[in-house]
Amino acid sequence: METENLNAPAPGEAVVATPESIDLDVLDNTLSFYLRALNMAVSRDWDVRIKDLHPIRGIGKVTALLLVGRHPGIRPSVVAQVLMKDRSEVGRVLDGLETSGLLARRISATDSRARALFLTPQGEEMADEVRRRVRESRRFFGDLTEAEYVAAITPLRSLYWRLVTKPRAAGSEVH
Repeated sequence: METENLNAPAPGEAVVATPESIDLDVLDNTLSFYLRALNMAVSRDWDVRIKDLHPIRGIGKVTALLLVGRHPGIRPSVVAQVLMKDRSEVGRVLDGLETSGLLARRISATDSRARALFLTPQGEEMADEVRRRVRESRRFFGDLTEAEYVAAITPLRSLYWRLVTKPRAAGSEVH
């Protein structure tokens, strides 16, 4: 009877893995893997950049603030569609901006049943500061040439707007 060598390394145990030597398996060709990983890194960087801007910290607040600033009178339902969030989630985001004095809700001039969103003077100031910091955030991708940056953002922008303008059920294909 053969004696098992308990001190022998298990298969793969002697392999030293480094980030440079890792094989990501099926994830290596999976766009969603890279999008999620990059989103985590970019989100950490963004959180540091806006740590002193308490009223706009949290998912969706920056986009909502900038949308209202760019489109005074925009309806909450349009903000929800552009954020790809349901109305109740966006309602909470807008409540937070309103409570912070950055946003005002008014009855729409074209439909008395609808609400229109506007930035307050404090909201305009905050939007200006956020725009400045968003422009600075390009530094996060500072090792990309301008051509590489454009090559990366162009298809992502296209896919984003396709999803916004043609909402689809989770798990379905984009056409």
